[in-house]
Amino acid sequence: MSNASYIRDKGRLDDLASYRIVNSEPEVGFDDLILLARLICKAPIATITFVSDTKQWFKAVAGLDFCESSLEESICAHAILQSDALVIKDLSRDSRTRDMRIVKEAPFVRFYAGVPLKTLGGHRIGTICIMDKKPRQGLTLDETLSLEALARQVVCQLLLRQTTHR
Repeated sequence: MSNASYIRDKGRLDDLASYRIVNSEPEVGFDDLILLARLICKAPIATITFVSDTKQWFKAVAGLDFCESSLEESICAHAILQSDALVIKDLSRDSRTRDMRIVKEAPFVRFYAGVPLKTLGGHRIGTICIMDKKPRQGLTLDETLSLEALARQVVCQLLLRQTTHR
């Protein structure tokens, strides 16, 4: 499956829609998870991002003054194309990201690490990620394992939210 067709995959989009999460109000459980991501990774920016077929939207965000962007401006759209963490040491040197507004303009983000949110249905519907304004060599093993654990907890929050809204 090509990158674009995975983003537009009906099964993935139906799975995302089943959580009724996109454009929902902030919730403390999600905010707590990005706080932990920021503290563990010592990062100024963290988000829980969901990727639809037209945009990325932040359910929780710290360190940025916007809550959505087009897919063309989405680093997380690249992250959901792989099954494990995506780490980009210097966004200004990566052909996928160097021309993005978040890289070329304030806040001039340079480092990205995101772990896909994998649903029980096996779809990758978004990420939990951290970003920094300076390049980094990557994540430590502890940081990677922690972000992976936090990604699982995001999915648990989604399931809990889904159950309580029924």
